[in-house]
Amino acid sequence: MALLPSNPRDQKLLLVGLLMVGLGGAYQQLMWTPQNLVLNGTAARVHALDSLNKSAKLEAAKGSASKLRAEADMYSRQLEVMRRLVPTENEVPALLDAVSEAARRADLDFSDVVPDGVIAGDQFDTYRYKIALIGPYHKLAAFLTNVGSLQRIVAPINLALTPSSRIGERKPKPGEQFLEARMQIQTYVVHAASKPAAGSAAK
Repeated sequence: MALLPSNPRDQKLLLVGLLMVGLGGAYQQLMWTPQNLVLNGTAARVHALDSLNKSAKLEAAKGSASKLRAEADMYSRQLEVMRRLVPTENEVPALLDAVSEAARRADLDFSDVVPDGVIAGDQFDTYRYKIALIGPYHKLAAFLTNVGSLQRIVAPINLALTPSSRIGERKPKPGEQFLEARMQIQTYVVHAASKPAAGSAAK
């Protein structure tokens, strides 16, 4: 049995086939294998970078969540401080009693208290009262200090001092001049949300 074809045509086909196999082997060794190694390396690097990117995003998300929690805690503390400083509408009478007590502690006569209207605001309503006090200058200063130390915000404004000859329960000492202090005091009340209409509640 002959190993090689005797027909010239078959010999040419065999030669072409051998050349193609040789070229295929040479291509694999010289071109495909190095390129395949490069591609595999690139794929591995891309995979590693993708993993690092996902990890970085997770860490950033954790950082953002921590930052948001810290900001929420800060705003919550600020809101709590505001709630301590700003009274509710129901606390206004007690606050006026505290102002009256501040005058008594300063040894002053509380001669007048008149409501002076409410100014509505977007966030807070401003409650104003006109008050009048009689006493010596240094005790009027003590009263203003007492009002400034109240736990709620009470702001004395439009202070006017005039000499007074009026004598109440407390009499001036020798050489002491009583003054009449007229002023407004204002406090801020959280603006009450408007109640829904009866028809809208049913919707």
